Parts: sequence; C-alpha cells; structure tokens
Amino acid sequence: MALVSVDAAKVNVDCLASAPWNLDEPDIMKICGKKGIKGAGSAAIEEAIFLCMRRNLPLELFALESSIPFYEKLGFEGPMNEMRLPLNKCSRFFRACRGGAIPINAASS
Repeated sequence: MALVSVDAAKVNVDCLASAPWNLDEPDIMKICGKKGIKGAGSAAIEEAIFLCMRRNLPLELFALESSIPFYEKLGFEGPMNEMRLPLNKCSRFFRACRGGAIPINAASS
C-alpha cells in the first residue's frame, strides 16, 4: 500500500507499507503466503518515480532508519526524515529500469 501526495514543489510518499506484517488481510495472506508480495515496495516507489517524471517534480519521503540503505541505492539523498530523489536521478532511475519507455498507464495521466 502506498499513499502519495503532490504539491507544487514535490511528489511525496506519505505512507509505504509493504512488509508482510502490514499485509495481514486474510485474502492477501491466503494468496501470497506469509512473505507477502515480493517487490511490492519497489514497485510502489517505481510508480511514484513515474509520477515525478510526468509532473517534472522531485520525490520526497520519510524513511525508517532500517530502510535508508535501500533508498540510498536508488539515489535518494538527505537525512531519513527528508530523503529526496532529485528529478535528474528520477530520470536516471527511469532509464535504467525501463529503458526510457514510459509505460502506457503512465503516459495517459
């Protein structure tokens, strides 16, 4: 689950809950097992980056201390309470992940 907000200056990931213990809905657990859906958090961040590219805005989020290395690998900078992925790094991430092709659902928004 991800909640994202957009203002004039940035796209902000307000909440990202993809750990198995956050997905305790019986139907989800029945389908995916106790480990949940592998890659759900990465997919949510990827979609937020696509939104940044469409809006020409940087991405910001608050990271838990244990997840800072994950976000730093993606190119985020700054302290955990204000991690930021500048627009130029959004572009690099986008090209590396998708070869520069905007997904159909991203181009239509």
